Formats: sequence, structure tokens, C-alpha cells
Amino acid sequence: MLSRRPVRYLVGLVLGGCAGLSFTLSVVPTALHLGRIAGQLELTRAVAPLWPWTVLLWASGGLTAAHLGAPRPAAVTLACLGLGSGLLLVLFGPGLTGSTAAFGGAAGVIYGGLAGLILGRVLGPRPAEDRT
Repeated sequence: MLSRRPVRYLVGLVLGGCAGLSFTLSVVPTALHLGRIAGQLELTRAVAPLWPWTVLLWASGGLTAAHLGAPRPAAVTLACLGLGSGLLLVLFGPGLTGSTAAFGGAAGVIYGGLAGLILGRVLGPRPAEDRT
């Protein structure tokens, strides 16, 4: 949709970083809270120090989604990235157990897949216009 490649890459970098921040401070604690792991504030405090690393990781995923420029490959890429970052967040945050791994990984796959679909669609190359 965006016509210039550097602008697409910059927007992908920024949106991916914002998605990583949101994933760290909101999505993972909420998913773990829904799994009755602990209180949401306690979980947010456990994963909050990891936000810079997650932002960098997701920014690279947004850049990759802008480079791929198609919804499906971007969704698969960001779903894999979400799975990995969700597992790493619960490993270094509240601790890796079976239930934390399941809820953190599932949240990462769902959030990453949806983010990839959106970013792949928004940051895809502009379709050729008909000049007839």
C-alpha cells in the first residue's frame, strides 16, 4: 500500500516494535492471568524488564513483514516469532512450567499471526494501477 520501499521498512520497524511492547506489557500478562498462573500486576512486573529485547525482536519481525509484503508469509513469520518470544518471556519472567509455556506460546502464535496478517497487508507493495 505504501509506495516507497524505505518508508514501508521504517513503518514496519516502528509498528513491529510497538507490537512487541504491547505483547510484553499487555498480551502475555493477560494470557497468563487468564490461565490462572498469578495476578496480572505480578505477571506484568515479572516480564516488564524484558521489554527492550522484545521490542527489538518484534521490530525485526515488522521489518521482515514489510520486506515480504504479503499477508500469509508475514503471518507465518510473526507467528513463529511470537511463539519464540512468548516462550522466552515466560522463561525469564515468571518461570517456565507446562501451563506458562502453553499460555505464553499460544498468546504469541495468535498475536503474531494476526499482526503478521495486518502488517503484511498494510506494508505490501502497491498494486499496479490500470491505466486503461
